[in-house]
Amino acid sequence: MKLLLWLVLGLAVLYILRNKKKPAASQPTARAAAATGEAEVMLRCADCGVYLPASEVLYDLAGKAFCSDEHRRRHA
Repeated sequence: MKLLLWLVLGLAVLYILRNKKKPAASQPTARAAAATGEAEVMLRCADCGVYLPASEVLYDLAGKAFCSDEHRRRHA
């Protein structure tokens, strides 16, 4: 019975240690991206006010930013 208890305790410790390592490994890459200026500019939709990355924005003829074609057509 003691052996089973130690085995379960050991597996629980290994599980906790493995789960702690995963977030720590992903944090430096996020920090590195922010430090090198790779963060993308966020723009606000002129219709609903939602912020989205500049690469996903749709523009109308006046240069206003929209999150979808439906919102852009509403203001046409």
